[in-house]
Amino acid sequence: MLFCIYSPFIILGWISLVIVLSLFFYGTIYLPRIAHIDLPFDLYNPTLVPIATITTIISFLAFIIGLWPAYGLLTPLVVIIELMGSIFIWHFIPAI
Repeated sequence: MLFCIYSPFIILGWISLVIVLSLFFYGTIYLPRIAHIDLPFDLYNPTLVPIATITTIISFLAFIIGLWPAYGLLTPLVVIIELMGSIFIWHFIPAI
């Protein structure tokens, strides 16, 4: 059986996921190690966390809508596992 995945929502989900991961990279790797900013990233740029939260919610909802034809009721579980995996992948990068 061929599933029709609604691709504009998948594209929106990927774009917002890339934004979240780039904000995470900016706050945890670029600011302390490359730009040598000694302040915590939430004090240096207080809008970073709310923007990352909003784009994470957008990504979550877009992936659920886009993948619903393929996975049905299992879609929220699949999306939660994938998003948590993409966020926690940073734990496996060795410390610089």
